[in-house]
Amino acid sequence: MKREVQRMFEKNRNFLSLSSHGRTTLLRATVEYTSGIGSMFTLRQYKLFDYPPFYKSAEMIFQPSAAIFTKRVIDQLDPDNTFIKLVLAILAFSTINYTVYKKNVQINLTHIKAILPIQDMYTDLTWRYLLYKYGHHEAVIRFSNLLRCLFLVIWAIAEAHESQKFGEMIDCVIEQTEQTLCL
Repeated sequence: MKREVQRMFEKNRNFLSLSSHGRTTLLRATVEYTSGIGSMFTLRQYKLFDYPPFYKSAEMIFQPSAAIFTKRVIDQLDPDNTFIKLVLAILAFSTINYTVYKKNVQINLTHIKAILPIQDMYTDLTWRYLLYKYGHHEAVIRFSNLLRCLFLVIWAIAEAHESQKFGEMIDCVIEQTEQTLCL
């Protein structure tokens, strides 16, 4: 799962067009969200949380409350895989603020003018996709459900931060991606 998130950053022309500092800052700011949703998407695709030993393992690693929130998010993820992949692109270029305190982390996105048009482009593309595929009414419902789902993701991330293992996994994704991109 970590590898897929890493590939998403490695192969994206818009991400690679940013300065080295911009890429590092953006990666550090969004990796929890992209890897969180990406992992939940993968868990849903393979129905891993339906397998009791796997679910119990997740509870032991991340705290039972984080596993419960994760299951809730998985159950609420939109069934349209293309939509979820577009959402991942939006999140990858998001200017999300942190939901938990982290020491020694730069929050300053000095190149926000370069990032916002990319985020807007993916948001517009996603909206147009939903309109084309589902019509206005259903597109509004799906986007509203997405927002509800993202609030659950934020909550799940905050719960997962209670587990040291979660922090280690996020740090590992960041380090591997930075090494691959030579940041």
